[in-house]
Amino acid sequence: MSRVLVVWEDRFHDKLDLCLKRALRHLGLAPPALFFDKVLGYGGFEPYVKESWPEAAHRGLVRRGSRSGGPIDHLVCVADADRAHECCAAQNPASVAGPTADWLARANESWTVKLRGVATTMPERIHGRFLRWSQESLLIAAHDVTEALAALGCRDLGRLGKHLAACSPSPLSVADADFADSFRKPERCLDDMLKASGARVPKKGAPPRGDAIEAALANAVERLCGRVPDLVTLANLASSLPGV
Repeated sequence: MSRVLVVWEDRFHDKLDLCLKRALRHLGLAPPALFFDKVLGYGGFEPYVKESWPEAAHRGLVRRGSRSGGPIDHLVCVADADRAHECCAAQNPASVAGPTADWLARANESWTVKLRGVATTMPERIHGRFLRWSQESLLIAAHDVTEALAALGCRDLGRLGKHLAACSPSPLSVADADFADSFRKPERCLDDMLKASGARVPKKGAPPRGDAIEAALANAVERLCGRVPDLVTLANLASSLPGV
């Protein structure tokens, strides 16, 4: 079994960890031994590759109570896609009209090249990936999961339904496969959705957000995987990486 270390841009990554684990289970993929860490913003990835990856690759994880039981085989660095052009030589996503799948493939490749270029240890085992567009994408993907809305404190579902129906485009009519391309500013969409429902807008990392993601995973993981395809791509990558 391979040992894979996934490093997120988001410091509140525990529910992202859970998303990846649940996606692997939902897809019926063989899970690797997964370990998780964070950097504080996209600018933290290069120092992590230079300073932390050599230790993990040679000795494994032995800090913060996370022991890997041996050297880490692969490092996967996951950044939010909305600022991909600031991470590497990717085209600014704001200038990409229409579907972004091809753009994402090129951006992932550019990100991987950038990370491997600064590595001093086993660059071929480093993989860069982007998540369209941020953790908030998972929350708006759960706009029709009753349990997730309850966790967010949404009180007026009737008013929320009217708000969603009036959105252009409306998440009520957008196909799951088109979700990532249709809602590219998820934080603003989430704020508007919560305000329309009478809920308070929780701070990033506050329990309501994490509780809502967990509720969505427990009750509608297939919808999250369908609407956040990069989660599926990440699960497929993690499952395919060989042990060394």
